[in-house]
This record gives sequence, C-alpha cells and structure tokens, in this order.
Amino acid sequence: MRRLVGVLTTAAFSVALMMGQLVPARADAADTAGGRDRWEPCVGKQQTVTVTADASGLHFSTTRISEGWVNFRASTTNDGSEVTLFRPRRGVSPAQVVGEVMSGLNSDDNEVRAASARAMKQHARFYGLTQVQPGAPATATVMLKAGSYFAAEFMYGRPAPTPTQLAVVSDHRHGRQPRHRHCAPRSDATIALQQENHISIRGDLPASGAVLVRNRSDAVQIAVLSPITAGTTETQVQAYFDGGAEGPWPFPRPGPSVGTDFLSPGKELVLTYDVTPGTYILASYMPDLHTGLPTAFLGMYRVVELG
Repeated sequence: MRRLVGVLTTAAFSVALMMGQLVPARADAADTAGGRDRWEPCVGKQQTVTVTADASGLHFSTTRISEGWVNFRASTTNDGSEVTLFRPRRGVSPAQVVGEVMSGLNSDDNEVRAASARAMKQHARFYGLTQVQPGAPATATVMLKAGSYFAAEFMYGRPAPTPTQLAVVSDHRHGRQPRHRHCAPRSDATIALQQENHISIRGDLPASGAVLVRNRSDAVQIAVLSPITAGTTETQVQAYFDGGAEGPWPFPRPGPSVGTDFLSPGKELVLTYDVTPGTYILASYMPDLHTGLPTAFLGMYRVVELG
C-alpha cells in the first residue's frame, strides 16, 4: 500500500506513512463545486518568492514579504519536494507543530495517524504550498496577513525539518489597504475538497494553467494530481482498492505529479502548473481524523482528464 502511494504521487513521500488498512472508496461524478468565487481578477502587481529545494533543504529568495497575495514559485532537484507553509496557533511553538506532523508520518498505527491529523487541525493553520518534482515546478498563490509564518519540507525518510521563519509585514500607508490585497490570480477551474471525503470540480482542469483549490472539509487535506493510464475509470480504481490493493498499481503512466501541500479547513490557494495532458487521479492522502485511514480510500479522489 505504501508502494501504491509512492506510485500515485512520487513527490508526496510524506503521506506514505499515513496509509493504513484499505477501505472502500466512494466515487462521485458531481461536477460542480457550488457557490461563487469571491476572488476578483488580479488588478495590481503580485509578489513572487522563489523557493528552491535540494539535498540541503529549502531556500527562499526572500524571507520578508508584504501582506497580500504572494506567489511561491517552487522547484526541486530532489526526487520530490513538499513545500509547506504554516502558522502555529497562539501558545503553540513551531517545534511542537513539526513534532506532531512527524509523529503521524513515522507511525504505522492508525490511532497515532488520526491523533496527528487532529493535532494539525487544532494547533496550526496550513497554507499549502506545493508538491513538486524535478522538471515540473509549480506556483502556489496565497493571501497572507501580517505576522510570522514558518516553512518546512516534511519528507518521508528524512529527519524532522528545521522550519524557516518568514516575516509578513503590514503595508498600510496613510490608512490605505495593502497594495497587494485586491490582486487575486486567475484560475481556469475550481477544485473543492468537501465534507464526507468528496471532491467536486467546476470547469475543465488544465494540463497547463491554474486551478483554485479550496478546502471545505473539516480536516487538513492535500490535493495531488498523478498521471494514470488513459481510459482508467473510477470503477476500476475502486475495484483495486476493494481488492486490498493486492499486487502492483495497475494504472501507471510516466510523468510528474503536482499538487498542493497541507491546506487547513477554510483555506484556499491557486496552483499554477504545467504537466503532460492525459488521465490523472486527483486525490488527498491525508489521514482521517477518527480512523487514521487515508481519505483517498474513503472517497477523497476523482479520475480526471487534463487537457
């Protein structure tokens, strides 16, 4: 099963240890996220922070940012990298957040993974950012208010990371609103991670473009696109899951995966990427708050076409 997750999203090594016993997944063909986008088109200059990952860790072009919309443009020379941005809640230290995340990643026990998921929800706000692979950079665009934030790379098989502190500073001048606050990125489609382990999609997901990702569930989630064999259906994927994932993943297709990293309930971002057109599985592999089972196997997945 851990091998399965590694195949589905090679970048998401950290979720491999969140996998427990498989259970039936619920496929749903709903195509609308509902509601109206509250973001307006970008009318001003956006900030861009370049993030590079290598064997020595994460590197940022700047750690001082003006509040408002920020583009985090990430790339990696590692096998895969997960770039996470978080803000501990009052009374919680960055080290505590790191420890709670790592406890879930390093455990084979469903109860421990569920406890980790609950702690992540309760003790920090997660803002993404991205999961990337070599040759397939991605940009996460998020709205940040003034304050201290921390970035880290939570990767399976590596020691607990030392977070990098980012200072987001107020840009109020003579009573004016921050100059980036009303500048929102465009998006070609919307992905909503819903309650009851359901993903809904509005619009056509692009192979090269931008998607708005919203977490409307009650837990921290990710949204990862991984290439699978053309013609694969959710019924086939379901049958493989129902069979206990025996044998190798039967739907492999070469190509990079891309996605968001940890995104707290109520948070949203725009993910901009460029991958090969074709069939993909869109999924979250985070542990369920109660059972510790991966939400993908509880229904948080869709088979989609990127064009």
